[in-house]
Amino acid sequence: MKLAKLPPIVLFIFMFISITTAVITTAGANATVIHVPEDYPTPSQALIHASDGDTIVVNGTYNEALNIGKEVSIVGGTLGCTLENYIWIKASNITLANLTIDTDGTGILVGYYSDPFRTNVSIEGCNIINATDGMVIINSEVNVSNTTASTFRYSLRPISSWVRVEDCSLQSDVFATDNGFFSMHNTTIYGKTSPVYLYNVDGEIEDAFLTGEQSGVILRNSSSTLSNISFEGLNIGLYLLNSEGVSAESISATNCS
Repeated sequence: MKLAKLPPIVLFIFMFISITTAVITTAGANATVIHVPEDYPTPSQALIHASDGDTIVVNGTYNEALNIGKEVSIVGGTLGCTLENYIWIKASNITLANLTIDTDGTGILVGYYSDPFRTNVSIEGCNIINATDGMVIINSEVNVSNTTASTFRYSLRPISSWVRVEDCSLQSDVFATDNGFFSMHNTTIYGKTSPVYLYNVDGEIEDAFLTGEQSGVILRNSSSTLSNISFEGLNIGLYLLNSEGVSAESISATNCS
């Protein structure tokens, strides 16, 4: 094909696609896998030297906070990775996978009130233990999957965020507030008081087992859909406060007063 014979608009489109493809190919080619401790002694040192698109594979135990402001993936290696401090995600397009976070504060913090909205953040196959709050998500869009959290107050605390939870086991409550959307699928919550509380947040909860001491699901100013939910050992299964347009089907309760 001779480009000189193409109409001007076709030539422009062809050149645009060619340039875009070249940029994407170059970005993918420049992505690097960084190994800790082989390449750098600690995860924080690896982060300093990482670029957007890189993957940091970590083996071992480290007592340091990670403030992640680059679009990277941090993955636990075959020998396992334990971080004995918090992780603060400050950018979009970040993945955490196969990590154990053992800390007495907040395990994972995503975003902050004054920050731009964060998107495409994934937490996969992680285990959060001994934390006060497992995951605090502010002004962000986050997917949480195959993750466990054994915490003292909240397993998950979304604020003004869009959060999807799937295939997880949580040992304390979820409290979502201040707009956004919360969806949960195939997840078990052993709540401290009320396993799920949505306040000014709409949601979708499917295929869940919920147990606790008070109400299984509290919906306050919320229009949500619930299906295939099992409640156990609760005072109230579903508690509605100023909520309309709520759909609930295939709900069962065992040992609930």
